Amino acid sequence: MNSGNPTSILRPCWFVGLSGHRHLKDPDAVGRLLHEVLTALQEEMGGGLVGVSSIAIGADTLFARALLSLSLPWRALLPSPPSEFRGDFEKQDWEIAEQLLAQAEEVVVRANPSVKVEAYLECGMDTVDQADVLIAVWDEKPARGTGGTGEIVAYARGLKKPLVIVNPETLTVRREAFGEKPFLDPEMEYLNQLPDCASVPTGSAPGVPENLLRFFAKIDHMATLVAPNFRRWVASSIVMNTCATVLVASTIVFALRLPLLDAVTFIMTAGAMGAVVYLKFRKVHAKWIQCRVAAEICRTAIATWGFPLLVLPELANQADFARLKASIRTLHLCSRPKEEPVLDSLRAEYIAHRLEDQLHYHQGRLRRLASMRQRLIILFWFCSGFAVVRAVFIGLFGTIWLRPEVAHTLNHFVPLVLPCIAGCALALISVFDFNRQLARSREVESFLLIAREQAYASQSVRSLQRVVERAEWFLAREISEWYTLSREPRYS
Repeated sequence: MNSGNPTSILRPCWFVGLSGHRHLKDPDAVGRLLHEVLTALQEEMGGGLVGVSSIAIGADTLFARALLSLSLPWRALLPSPPSEFRGDFEKQDWEIAEQLLAQAEEVVVRANPSVKVEAYLECGMDTVDQADVLIAVWDEKPARGTGGTGEIVAYARGLKKPLVIVNPETLTVRREAFGEKPFLDPEMEYLNQLPDCASVPTGSAPGVPENLLRFFAKIDHMATLVAPNFRRWVASSIVMNTCATVLVASTIVFALRLPLLDAVTFIMTAGAMGAVVYLKFRKVHAKWIQCRVAAEICRTAIATWGFPLLVLPELANQADFARLKASIRTLHLCSRPKEEPVLDSLRAEYIAHRLEDQLHYHQGRLRRLASMRQRLIILFWFCSGFAVVRAVFIGLFGTIWLRPEVAHTLNHFVPLVLPCIAGCALALISVFDFNRQLARSREVESFLLIAREQAYASQSVRSLQRVVERAEWFLAREISEWYTLSREPRYS
């Protein structure tokens, strides 16, 4: 890693699912094989490994035990609520299942279909959908009923999921569809290799892991460094073209023969063209969008770290950042405090370090945008008004009575330059899209003020969580817009 600092690396999270038979001839031998398979996968994956399975007696139970013995997190998927699911167990088997469920990092109950066998099938397919690799404790015979291991393996094969087949009859292990590099996420690889940033954000929610803070600091810093600033490049092209036009008009009208003036005109024209060429053939946008969207995902996670449910931005097409979000969510599940968070401290932290921070940013942005827009509007009306006054003045009084150089300027130079400058001001207003940007910042400011009042009015952690989810959803709209625009051909 280029960063050279393991505390700034966020290990990618990989999910290993399990589907298997309940009745096994030699459970101890199968358990040892599962332990060996998980150990080998853990070494190969180079990241965090998370198990995903149900908790039926047999292979599921052995898988959960193997995960816990290796100190690996386990997500339990249940086909129905525990109160109903326990009816499928003998008393002592359910006691074992309950002990294991108590050690799961997360227990997810699937919506229960009306038919029980369908619930088991859906739960098995959910396991495959979530898994990066599926371990099947399977005798390699056809499924003996709906939702059987054979049917789940067939579903995984249809999705071309990597498979590890543990045959409980022959006690052999073989792999399918692993490919050359099954456990490589280019997005996480790139972000982890970014150089470290000296500064680390302060005032974060208590309990945020240091590696997440340092990871966020370096990608946020890189996003700032490589920000393409498209509007500024377009604006610079317009301004340089306008300056070149004014210089050429000066050369023609006043018959100036200055090599320096010609050189400056050339530089301005070349610079204007260079800005457009850069925009067309730039290579930094993909890097910027990677870092900026990833940084905003981390920013949201850090701001909501103390809440029972972590909030992460939802993107229109989030496949590129799915591994990052899954890794952060798993890190939160494994490091969150077990005790119930305190409402007052949660509220104070979120308001101070998220809502107030965003309010300060958007209010400052409103002032800057309004000031720039006002100056350009004044410049436009000044040039346009001066051009109209000049035309009326010359039409009424003429220029014969003026000094020759003044008359020449009013008759030939001013008519060329004033409309050009006015057009430049109008183009800049359009390029920066001030009206839309101002409207967006006002909308965000208004929303944040309301969200702050709602946060203060919250009487429980759950109601505060709902306010936070709405606020983060609203703030994520702009991230989604950046990401959507990055998929357009003109940004490639």
